[in-house]
Amino acid sequence: LLAQIVTYGKKRINKVYDPACGSGSLLMQVAKVIGKDSVLGGFYGQEKEPTIHQLCRMNMFLHDIDPRKFDIALGDTLKKPNERHLDEVPFEAIVSNPPYSIHWDGDSDPTLITDPRFAPAGVLAPRTKADFAFILHALAWLAENGCAAIVCFPGIFYRGGAEQKIRQYLVENNFVDALIDLPPNLFFGTSIATTILVLR
Repeated sequence: LLAQIVTYGKKRINKVYDPACGSGSLLMQVAKVIGKDSVLGGFYGQEKEPTIHQLCRMNMFLHDIDPRKFDIALGDTLKKPNERHLDEVPFEAIVSNPPYSIHWDGDSDPTLITDPRFAPAGVLAPRTKADFAFILHALAWLAENGCAAIVCFPGIFYRGGAEQKIRQYLVENNFVDALIDLPPNLFFGTSIATTILVLR
């Protein structure tokens, strides 16, 4: 579904990105939906767990993705995004199912509020809930004609505080294209119902 959303109405895209790519399944789905040769600039992702990072790279080889057309980085996307991935050309397609409500540095790191990914919202995602940090990261790397589809924990859409201010920023700037509620028990390891946030 995410792959279909971000490629809707397009016969080709410049490149696709998953900032929390895990084993690469979402990137592979985009290749399946639009065709790997229709992703002109390649497949990009970042994963912080070394074993899963290597698994993702193996998956690329197993699915016959040309090694010159993928770049899977090892590292923490929020702390140290791989700038090589941006390459001055934002992504037309971003798909992601980032970890829900994980801890991150947030306002304990005073440099993050000046980070160009987070600064436009004027506030950082809470230290105990990095969900909107992943969303703002994706938005910052999205092309003007691009689409991002992100699976989210539904709590981020009704909690107050910093999350409410970030929601307000997204809505007032017309970045939110759709919210799609999914039923419970779709994902391995969790029974919660989730929501797809579509950004344009």
